[in-house]
Order: sequence, then structure tokens, then C-alpha cells
Amino acid sequence: MNINEHAEELKKEEQKVLDILITKMDKVIRNLDQRMQGYVEEARNTDISINPDSYLAKVLAQQGLKDTHENRKNFLQARDELYHTRLLLHYKDVNGEGLVEIKVGLHSCNNNAENFVTSWKMPLCRHYILNNSSVEYESVVKDKHGIEHHTDYTLIVKNQVKLRFTRVVSALNLVPGVFDDVLMNQIKGTGYFSDSFLEKMIQEFKPDEYDPNAAAKIISDEFLQELLERRSTPEFKNIVFSIQKKQGEIIQAPYNRNMIVQGCAGSGKSMIMLHRLPIILYDNPKSLNRSNLYIITPSQMYIDMAENMRHQLEISDIKMGTIEQYFDYCIQKYAGHKAGEYGKISYHTKLTSKKEKYIYSKECIEAIKSFLDKNCKMDMSFLEQASQTLSVPLNLTDSGENYLSQIRGRVLNCQKIINANNVILSQYYAEIRNTLDALDMLRTALRHRKDNTIRNINKAIFKEKKTISDAQKKMKTYDSVINAQAIENRKIEINESNDKIEFLKSTLESVYEDDGYFKKLVNIGEKLQEALNIFENLKKEYAQNDDDTINEAVNNIGKIIGAYFMISWDLSKVEDKYSEYQESIAELLDKAQNCVNILQNENKKYLEYSYFAKIKNKCDILIQMNEGIVKNTYTFIMNKIGIKESDNGKIQAFSCSPYLYLQILYQFQGHPNNGFESFLSIDEAQGIAPEEIRLLYNVNDGKTVFNMFGDVYQHIEGAKGIDSWSEYADVFTSDMHEMQENYRNASQITDFCNKQFGMNMSAINTPGKGVHEILSDEEFYNEMISQLVDTQRTGLAAIIVGNDMEARYLLNRFGAYENKFHDMTIEDFSIHRTRWNIINIDDAKGLEFSTVIVLSGRMSRNEKYIAYTRALDELFVYSDVIDVTGIEGKSTKAKTNEIKENVASNTSSRQVHVKHVSEKNNNRGNSAVRDFFKNSGFEVIDNRGNGGRLWIIGEKTDIRDTVNSAIAQFGMSGKYASSKETNFKNGWYTKTDK
Repeated sequence: MNINEHAEELKKEEQKVLDILITKMDKVIRNLDQRMQGYVEEARNTDISINPDSYLAKVLAQQGLKDTHENRKNFLQARDELYHTRLLLHYKDVNGEGLVEIKVGLHSCNNNAENFVTSWKMPLCRHYILNNSSVEYESVVKDKHGIEHHTDYTLIVKNQVKLRFTRVVSALNLVPGVFDDVLMNQIKGTGYFSDSFLEKMIQEFKPDEYDPNAAAKIISDEFLQELLERRSTPEFKNIVFSIQKKQGEIIQAPYNRNMIVQGCAGSGKSMIMLHRLPIILYDNPKSLNRSNLYIITPSQMYIDMAENMRHQLEISDIKMGTIEQYFDYCIQKYAGHKAGEYGKISYHTKLTSKKEKYIYSKECIEAIKSFLDKNCKMDMSFLEQASQTLSVPLNLTDSGENYLSQIRGRVLNCQKIINANNVILSQYYAEIRNTLDALDMLRTALRHRKDNTIRNINKAIFKEKKTISDAQKKMKTYDSVINAQAIENRKIEINESNDKIEFLKSTLESVYEDDGYFKKLVNIGEKLQEALNIFENLKKEYAQNDDDTINEAVNNIGKIIGAYFMISWDLSKVEDKYSEYQESIAELLDKAQNCVNILQNENKKYLEYSYFAKIKNKCDILIQMNEGIVKNTYTFIMNKIGIKESDNGKIQAFSCSPYLYLQILYQFQGHPNNGFESFLSIDEAQGIAPEEIRLLYNVNDGKTVFNMFGDVYQHIEGAKGIDSWSEYADVFTSDMHEMQENYRNASQITDFCNKQFGMNMSAINTPGKGVHEILSDEEFYNEMISQLVDTQRTGLAAIIVGNDMEARYLLNRFGAYENKFHDMTIEDFSIHRTRWNIINIDDAKGLEFSTVIVLSGRMSRNEKYIAYTRALDELFVYSDVIDVTGIEGKSTKAKTNEIKENVASNTSSRQVHVKHVSEKNNNRGNSAVRDFFKNSGFEVIDNRGNGGRLWIIGEKTDIRDTVNSAIAQFGMSGKYASSKETNFKNGWYTKTDK
């Protein structure tokens, strides 16, 4: 019996199963709600001020609330998405056998020990989901003791359901397809189907009337219906429950081997790539880390379109970006470097194919190495003398594995010498400083000898007077009889002090009169000062002095010693008068002599200053080399292909810049130390040059696994990339998988491509609206008008052009329908959902549209193949070469290319800038805004008098600062765009009346 012929009854059976499941899940949700309410009440009733210990209870209650809330959130998500397939399996193990039902969905859902839905990633479920022809499966599970437990499964029934919230939309039996009464009796009581349904089917069972092929046709029709639905969906859609056997084999292939998947257009390469990731993550939890995976895509639009599916497959946290974004990501792994430090990329500014080919060539890498070799090499033999002089062992052989380590080794050698020499000089400096301080104390003492003598004599007089005063006070307290002796002693003390005072006054008188003596001492001190003037700039601390000052001081040690002996000789001829009133000159000389003796005995060798300065200069050069060599190399390569610096010293960045900069970084210092990707999954890999792949391999230290998905027949001739997968063979070995089944395009489009290109794709999908070849210009014009005025068209639509001038041609010729177009050749816009998206063939890879018009006259074979297969349902092909002579207006690409080529060739046209052109259509009166833009030197188009807009013409990067100033000054708003008003030149417009 073919129960698919009883579609409504089967659907009702599946609805019963769904209702039972929803009832169970709703009960769990209510329990979770009650538990959350309990946690809230518990926390609310906790009075921390009365019982501080209850704070812990409140924290635990809040944590319980958080965990329960998260559990409820996950449960609700699972309840909404639920399952797509139901399996009835016979199992057999050492404990017995029986039947078990499993509901398979995108995500697992369970509560305690009860499983409601099981994820498709589970090996058992995956086995039957990814291989529709499989019946038997052996499950082997190891327990914590390493003991294996085997369970044999046999598929009995497999139903596929489509759900919309709580309703079953449709149901389909996939296995066995045809039931007999034995099987239906076997599954009675399992709950897979209701017994009443089975009884009815058994009663109607007539084995002679059933055709197995009829069941297969129903299943096939359902699959084709699924493909048809995919054609009408703009975003990527998960295909978990419609994956075919070949696709399933690739998805489940071992992750630790490099893989290349060559798939024709529409074969599901992108789907396989994305569906493979959750499987390998599930199977390899210990060897794969989600943070070390990266998905490389052809465009940002691809990433946007895949966002919803990534969420469904639970891989939204895996990093995803274009090849340029991944190169930037790797640049950031190098310490001190950041993404985009080469400049801001203009992706629509294209290099010529010859220049691009050079950038991605081995020749370019050799030029990088040659430049680095020339600019990073330095003969370090000049350090040998310093090494011997200072007894510092050095390794002067470049033993580093890359230029960076070699430079660091040289810097280290220089710094060893510099530090060793500085240690010696600092020791000399300390001794010089001590000697100078001792001599300065002597000079100061000589200069102030008279003043110090007078001051100290006066102190002595004051002291004696105090002695007299104290004695007189004591005498007043004595009894003349009892303390007669004491009184006598005080009188003696007073007399002695009076005598001393007289003597001191007499000496003081002599000091005042002895000017000749003290002047002689001052002259000797001045003589010492003059001898030491050469050290007047020497600072107190070693670090406060520059190298010149330190070396000059060390070289003049002899003058310090000579000055000491000169002063010592002069003072030996002078009597040291009044020495009893202060430190003697002899004592001061002894202190200075001790310092001089230490200085005389110092004999450590140090480097001659010019030699030392040379070493420091070389060290500075090496440090600067380390900091600037990457940018200098980048500038060298860009100059080599004719890209020069602008007036502000900056170089225009291109889409190749991230690769080139990372390649230079790698050649300079090897792979980064800050982690690597263990797995790279790359879509549209045919558009990646072999040297890019080699760079990906190298920067990840050869430890990454590559999964490459693409179609070499979609490689655009002349663009970077490959024409054969063998071009990657010298980078890594890989397993090759090939797919020729086109699931995406309508069958007429697949057949058309087979005939046009001699291909052998299998057309799996259903027929669509067909392929229409346009044979004349008149027919093309009429068809374009018909499509532009069609208000019944559904799905995304695109016009794919061979170059940007063809886009200008369309916008000029059909200018009356400007609001029907969305020009994506000007900037990186997102796809418009209702307008006709005009796309250059270079940017069309990986995109899909329901309806496509292709201007194929200028396209190569591979470009046509790419363009035709972008159409899912309907394709229009106009193969005549469109005459674009005299087409007005240029796109950003063309304009920028012209400017950059002029800059590169340094011709006189370099002086012509887009801002230095005359003003047009200024038919209004006075306008402050217009005058502001005009005075800034930009082209201005003012159509406000005719109901239009005020335009400032120029590239966004050129006019942005001026526009922002105007917005701030005049309080207006506007938008960057291009329009028929400007002959489709780029600019910014406003409707302000100022």
C-alpha cells in the first residue's frame, strides 16, 4: 500500500503526533514559568538588612532565574522550529531489541531525560537524513571506561513533514514507500501511527494493485517541489532535509584531509560548504575549536544572504568574510600592525589585468624578497673591534630564520655594546663627579675662607659670653657662706671667658686686616674654577647628560688631575692661618686627593666617541628599519607597477592591497605568533590565485585544513584565479569531489548552457519560464520596455553587463525608467528586491536571481557561463556587441582608473582634478550653499529652479569633508548618489533652499 496516496489522512496522523508533542512541551514551559516565578518570589522575600547571610540565597535565586530563563528561551525556540523528519527504527543490542521513534529537527530539545526533538547532527539521525537510501546503521558508543557498546539499527519508517508553527502543512512517507499488512501490523502500538489509521490501511490493503514506481514518483515530485520553492527564495535556505546522497557524502567526509569540491553551477557547493561545518564541529569537539575556523566568501552580499541559514545551522558565531577581510584579519595577528594600515580600499578601482597578474605572481614575491634583502642586510663586522675592546662576546652571523629576527639579532648585538660601554662610562662619570665635587668644596672653602673665619670667631665669642651669663646666673642662686667655693669657681670661669673673648676679638681684628692673605686664597680658588670651567655643563646625574658631554668629560680626566696638583702646589706655599676655626685646607686637599687617586687608578677601556656614535646610529637605523620596512616594501611594489603617492603622500589602496601587505609581512617575519586557523572553508575558490592559497597556508604555519569549493569553468579569463585545480597541487595535496548535478537553475537554463558550452550538467530542477535569445536591437528595446513596465514580476531581477559602460548605456537609453534600475556598478550596494539590479559580471559570482537579462556581446565563454547560471527561473540573452561610443558619464571605476593611470604615468593630465571644472546650470539667484561649494573648487549643478536638486559633483572620498562642513554650517541634509540630472556622475545632492 502506498500511503502517500492518502495524503490528507497521513497529514492528519502527523498533526496528531505534533499536537501530542506540543502539549508535552507546553507543560514543560508552564513548569519553567512556575519555577521562574518561584525564584522571583524567593529573591523578593529575602530581607538582607535583617539577615545578611540570606544574601547568598538571593544570589543563588537570581542565578537559578537566569538559568531557567535561558532554558525556557531555548525550549521556546525549539518548540517553534520543531522537527522535519520522523524515524521509526528497530534497534538491537545486548540488552534486547525493540522499536523507537525519533523526531529529527535542526536543534535538539530535551527536558531532563526526555528527548522531544533530536538534532540532525547526531550520527544516528545524520545517517538517515544525509543518505536517503540507507536502511542499516551500527552505533558504537564508548563509555567513560573505554568500553564499546554496539547497537544495530534498521530503518522501518521515515516520514518527512512540513510544519508551520503548530500546524502540519504537508506530510510525505519516504520509507518504505510501499507498506504491506505485515509491516503495518508490526508498527501497531508503537505510536508512530494511530492504531485506527493502521487498521483502516490494513483493511484497504490490496497487494496486487500497488505499483512501487507510483510511490517513487510521488517522492520525486515532492523533491522537485522543494527545488522550485528554493528558486523563489532570495536568501540562502538550509537544505538539511533534502540533501542528496552525493552531497551527504561530501558533508560527512573526514575533516582532517584537504578537500576540493568541483561543482557545476547550481550543484549546491555553497550549501554543502555551510552544512558541513556543524557536522565536523559535532564530530571533532576536542580537535576543532569554533574560534579557529574561518569561512571565506566571494562577497559581502553573499555573507548577508547566508546570515539566516548560518543561524539555523548554529554556525553564526564562526568568523566569515571575504578573502580580503581574512587577509586583514591575519595582518592584525602581527604585533604592532592593524587591518587597513595600507589605506582605505576602493573596490571599484581596478588594476589592469597585467598589473594584477604581477601582484599575485611569484615574480612579485621575488621582488619583495630582493627589496627586503637589499634593505635589511647590514654588515655587522664593524662591531668586532668593540667586542674585543669591551670583552663582550657577540654572534655576528645572521642566524635568524627571517628578516625580523635577523634585525632583532643585530639590534641586540648593538645594544649589548652600547650597554657595556655605558656601564664603563657611568663608572668613570661617577668618579669624575666625586672628584669635581671634592675640588668644588675646596674652591668654595678658599673663596669664603675669610667670611667663614669671621663667622666662626663670632660664634666662639658668643659662646664665651653665654658661658659668662650662665655663670653669673648661677652665682645669684648661691649662698655666700655655703657655696663660697662654687662662687669662686664661677668667678674663675668668668675671668677665663673674658680672656678668651679678648683674644678672639684681637684675632678677629687681625682677620679684618689680613686682606692680602685671604685674597691670595680667593685667587687660588678662582684659578681652580678656571681650570674646571670645561666641566660646567656636566649635570649632576649621569642620565641627564648627553653622549657628547659624557665623552668630553671622560676625555678630560687628565685636566681634572692636573688642576688638583696645580692647586695643591699653590696651597703648599701658603700658610693655613686660622685653621682652628674651620676645616683645614689640608683636610680638604686630602679628600680631593683620595678621589683623584681613584680616578688615576681607573683603566677600563671604553670606545672612542665617533666609533660609539656610529654604533648607536646603526642601532637606530635598524630600529627604524624594523618599524618601517613593511610599508616601504609595499610602497616599492606599488611604485613598481606605476602606482605613485598622491600629493598628501598616500598611495591608493586596491583590492589586492591586503594580500600584498600580508605577503610582505610574512616574507619579513614569517607566520604570526598570535594563533592560526585550523580549518579554512573557501567558496568560489577558483577566483583565488595560487600564491594567495600559498600565503594562507604559510601564515597558518602549514597547520590548517583547506576545504575548497568552486567551479574552474566559472573563472573569468584574465582575472586572478585558476583554470585547473592542479594549480594548487604544489601547495597541498587534497581529495577531489566532483558534482555535475544542477539543482538550482530551471531545466531549460541548464540545457541551454549544456548546448552553448558543450557541458554535461544534469538538469535536476523543474522547467521554468525558459530561455529567450534576443536577436536584434529592436527586439532588445521592446523586451526591455516590456520588462520595465511589468508590474506582475516576482522575485529578484538583474541585468548583467560585460563592462560599466554598458551600464551607462542602459541608464542613458532607458533614462525615462530611472526608478526601475538599481545601479550596482557605482558602489557596493546591497541587492534591491524590487528594481532591476545592474551588475558587472565581475561582481555576479555567487549571486542568484529569479530573472536575468544578460548583455553577453563582450563576455568571454566563462563569463557567459557565470551570467547565464545566475538566472533561476527565466533568462534573456542579448548577444550583440552594444555600441557604447559617445556614452556620457563614467562610473566610479572608470573615472578612478583614469585618474590613477594619470598619476602613475606622471603626465600633464595629473593636474586635472574632478573638482577643477566649470559650474553648470546655475540658473538660480543667490545661493549661500551653492557659493560655498563653488568656492571650494567643486563642480556644482543647481537645478532647483526647475524643480530639481542642487548637486556637488565628485567622488565621495573627495567631497566628503566639504559636504560635512556644509551640513554643519547650513543645517541641511542630503544624499550621495548619481542621477540623470548629473549625466550619472557621482556626487551629493540636497533640496535645501539656502
